[in-house]
Amino acid sequence: MSKDGKFSVQPPGQVASGLVLPQGACDCHGHIFPPRDMYPTKDATMALAPVEVYQDVHSQLGFSRGVLVQGGAYRFDNSAMLDALDLHPDSLRGVALVAADTTLDDLDRLKQRHVRALRFTNGGASRIDGLPEIAPKMRALGLHAEMFLGLSAFIARADELLAFGIPLVLDHLAGPFDSGIGTHAPDFQRLLRLVADHDIWVKLTPARNSAQFPGFADARPFHDALIAARPDRMVWGSDWPFPNMSEATPDLGALLDLFGEWVTEAALRRQILVDNPARLYAFP
Repeated sequence: MSKDGKFSVQPPGQVASGLVLPQGACDCHGHIFPPRDMYPTKDATMALAPVEVYQDVHSQLGFSRGVLVQGGAYRFDNSAMLDALDLHPDSLRGVALVAADTTLDDLDRLKQRHVRALRFTNGGASRIDGLPEIAPKMRALGLHAEMFLGLSAFIARADELLAFGIPLVLDHLAGPFDSGIGTHAPDFQRLLRLVADHDIWVKLTPARNSAQFPGFADARPFHDALIAARPDRMVWGSDWPFPNMSEATPDLGALLDLFGEWVTEAALRRQILVDNPARLYAFP
């Protein structure tokens, strides 16, 4: 904070978009990083991005709902995210990081505070190898799993992961992957079939799979193919405030404009921005 008590950081990127969002639009992938004296973390690289700034940025763009994904910098301390959910119970939902041996009661308490999913990766705090232990408790509570594994890694474990009987949500266009593989790559074609036939959702977040900043044109064929495979299982996410993206940090407004260019039908936009997130994250 500055000496006058106000937040001194400005949100990264522009806060303007020409796309008029439908009421109830949801950004399904964002993060907050409040002042470290309030919520300590050993990672001092994250830009200050408290929930007040998050809400202001999104309201300027026309979002009335959002999903906060626990930042890996906080590991299993979900307190910053949970406090934000307590402040905005009607408009925010959460995706937590927890240890594999977390109890059913503890998970239920997270759900009561509007956590709707747990996140898993190949490394970091909440590893995909812990999912077998915790999946039965997630299934009992109606929680889903969000994962950032990589396309090939997901395909290699897809049958195992689907057997847990919980919805699977794939971050960042089901990446990371090299956009140079093309949409005809066997792993991507397998993904399309799985998305069409199973309870698998994908976040249309293009930036981390693209080598063509800032227009991300090489990500568009994958984006379009996923929507064609199962439009009722696609949601949109920005990844604001774009942690660890350095010189490739996008403009949030420009990302939203890009979505408007790639998805031109009003009904489809509403499905992806409003209807699908409302079902997946249990918004009223």
